[in-house]
Amino acid sequence: MRDLAPLRTAHRLRVLHLASCPLIRDLGPLRDTGVTDLRMYLMSSRLETLAGAPVTRLAIRDRSPVADLSPICR
Repeated sequence: MRDLAPLRTAHRLRVLHLASCPLIRDLGPLRDTGVTDLRMYLMSSRLETLAGAPVTRLAIRDRSPVADLSPICR
């Protein structure tokens, strides 16, 4: 899955694992869901697109260091 937009209608979805989706860049559609627990391998995603999402638990597994988490800490 490269496009998260279809998840906008999954309002009962609370836990999401993105373990093998290295091509997802836009995490913005998650702002419109009930996902509060997001676990992902961050390869090319832009964290600023996750700003405003109701995520209260975020587990990032990355092959390279995450430089800046500030976009999601607001």
